[in-house]
Amino acid sequence: MFALRDTTVPHHERFLRIPFALRRPTNAVSKGERSSARSSGIRIGTRLCLALLLVLAAFTASAADVTDASTFFTPNLGDLQNDLAEARADGKQAMLLMFEQEGCPGCAHMRRNVLSRRDVQDFYRRHFINLSIDIHGAIPLKDPSGREATEKAYAQAIKVRATPTFVFYDLKGAEIARLVGPLETAEEFILLGQFVASGAYKTHSFAQYRNQKAKGG
Repeated sequence: MFALRDTTVPHHERFLRIPFALRRPTNAVSKGERSSARSSGIRIGTRLCLALLLVLAAFTASAADVTDASTFFTPNLGDLQNDLAEARADGKQAMLLMFEQEGCPGCAHMRRNVLSRRDVQDFYRRHFINLSIDIHGAIPLKDPSGREATEKAYAQAIKVRATPTFVFYDLKGAEIARLVGPLETAEEFILLGQFVASGAYKTHSFAQYRNQKAKGG
């Protein structure tokens, strides 16, 4: 009698013998998946680059609109009467004096956020001659009428008690407008200049003019 050979697969191996061609490591990635992952990475990288470029462009544009606040002012040579004569010769419409002092938060705000703006400087240079006066200054000064004083004495004489104070003079040396305190934005400060340059100061207060403009007037 011949012995029969059992060719059946042991029970514990039945699910382990997988043809090699069908085997696939659990961490394997197909070509299609790799291509998809690369495309996704490229898209994300491109978006990040574009976002960075936009931020950089905005920063550059902003930086281009800002300059040194000190260039807003004409150098103060201590002769306001002569400054008025130059303003007339240059076709300006008025003279602006900004009274300020060291340690003044409102003055610092104006210099940092408003007077440093190119659009502000362009507008004010076009229409006015602009000078800075230190209310505690001991520098000799000839006022618009030709009287000799110091910066401090002149500020006291025209009753400047807070800073910043903005005083506009017509080309004959008469005060035509005054604003005490800082303005929040460059746009408001340009509006103040328009208020004077347009002659609106003759019939309106600045508050009235600003309200009228806010309503579209």
